[in-house]
Amino acid sequence: MDSQNSDDSGKVYDFKDSKTSGVVTVTKTWDDSISNDDRSVPDVSISTAKPGKSPLGYTITYHGNGLTFTDGTTENEIIVNSSGKIISGQYKEISTPSGWFSDSNCINKIEIDSNGFPISGVTSDMDLYARSKTFILKQSVGFNNGTSFNSRIPTTATSIVFTDETMPASAEAIDVDEDGDGGVVAWMNGTTMKVSTQIKGLKVQANPDSGNMFYNKSNLKNIDLTMLDTQNTTKMYGMFYGCSGLINLDLTPLDTSMVTDMRRMFYGCKGLINLDLSSMNTSNLQLATGMFCRCSSLTSLDLSMLDFQNVSQISDVENGGWDYGAMFQECKALKTLTLPQFTNKITNYSYLFEECSKLESLDLSSIDSSNVTDMSSMFYKCRGLTTLDLSSMDTRNVTNMSSMFLGCSGLTVLSLSDTRNVKDMRVMFCGCNKLTALDLTPLSTSNVTDMYGMFEDCGGLTSLDLTPLDTTNVTNMKRMFSGCYNLTSLNLSSLNTSNVTSMDSMFYSCYELTSLSIGDKFAFVGSDYQLHSGTWYASNGTAYTSNGTTCTIPNNKADTYTRR
Repeated sequence: MDSQNSDDSGKVYDFKDSKTSGVVTVTKTWDDSISNDDRSVPDVSISTAKPGKSPLGYTITYHGNGLTFTDGTTENEIIVNSSGKIISGQYKEISTPSGWFSDSNCINKIEIDSNGFPISGVTSDMDLYARSKTFILKQSVGFNNGTSFNSRIPTTATSIVFTDETMPASAEAIDVDEDGDGGVVAWMNGTTMKVSTQIKGLKVQANPDSGNMFYNKSNLKNIDLTMLDTQNTTKMYGMFYGCSGLINLDLTPLDTSMVTDMRRMFYGCKGLINLDLSSMNTSNLQLATGMFCRCSSLTSLDLSMLDFQNVSQISDVENGGWDYGAMFQECKALKTLTLPQFTNKITNYSYLFEECSKLESLDLSSIDSSNVTDMSSMFYKCRGLTTLDLSSMDTRNVTNMSSMFLGCSGLTVLSLSDTRNVKDMRVMFCGCNKLTALDLTPLSTSNVTDMYGMFEDCGGLTSLDLTPLDTTNVTNMKRMFSGCYNLTSLNLSSLNTSNVTSMDSMFYSCYELTSLSIGDKFAFVGSDYQLHSGTWYASNGTAYTSNGTTCTIPNNKADTYTRR
């Protein structure tokens, strides 16, 4: 600057209030009325901004960041103007699908167009760093939190197709990608949700935890899994839970070799009429609680080819909670069932076949039940069964058989097994009203404490010999023979009632009972055991009466009493 023509000659300026960091720009503006266009020396600006690499425009440097470009190089530069026009250089693609980030740690993602220009624009030189794209779906663990794959499935979707198609430009993207790099994208095509990698032949990778993936999507009528890669998936619990609109489901594309958890996988798939599991590898499966629970339209199920060697749980009803349910519970249309080889790792069979009311036969020979402790309600309401052979089952460790055959109204023959450790026999045979005879000889009841309703509503029995039963520890005989309306004789001579505290309604509705044998350890308890009203005669002719609630028959006096 010419000091002779400047009023500022020899002066030093101190900008006390200026910022001390960042870019500082100082502009010298001439104090005259002449425009910069007419002045030989225009206004002067001095800036601390880092100068650009090129005076032609903005330089964008693309760093491979461990990846290579298609020509084998690891770095590329182009020069662009602010409108996105390339002035110098050429944008190159990374050799593998990748995304671009403004930092080398690849945290801040930068979207670019097909020419490599940042969609957000360019106002200075930029360094962009590449990172390989992943093609993994979001989890659905918190399926109702708005960020899961499950929550991104529109309520209007009736079909989901995994594909490698390119999303149409007119479609609205649905974010289903696990790490946000856009490797997987979804969109709606009518009522079909398409989920794609957009790379020919490349499958969508299921999340290692694919639990609850389609949870309660009851509008879905079709799920095409052909382009879904599950080779790294370990959890499929609740995967199709509540998909009641599905009629058929092709599972052949699924690789389940690493899956350990299939709890409630098909729970509540009420529309499924067929399910072919022959392609499934279950060698690592451990948890199968409620797997087919409430698949109420399935008519047949063959699991004989499945490997259940590592399975330890197939039922968990008493504990409630999310995984409530037994494996075949409420499969109400199931007529034929071929079981896999259950091992002694399983300890709980409770409710296993509850309300499989159409089952006509059941082969239990593949079951190793040597460590099972709970068989409560195991065959509850299996009304279609006419015979049940338990001879192959090892029940030595079972402690709970309550409700085991409750409501098995079609059973005419029942072979029993070892009950040496059973404590609970509540309503064990309740509702087995077609049983005309019941041999209790195999039963060991020395540990049983509860026989509430044990033979209740066994309307087909005309006689019952209880002499094999040891009732020393029994405390509850309430409703034990209630509803046995065809019983004519009852031999209770071996029963020890010394610890019994309740006999309420024990003989309720035993209308045909005319012969009652008791022993010297039998005593009536309470005032509401409801022995049929009338006169009961001892063997010596002594008459005793019953008013329908209590009787005058003496306690602890062995004899046979006849009502006439």
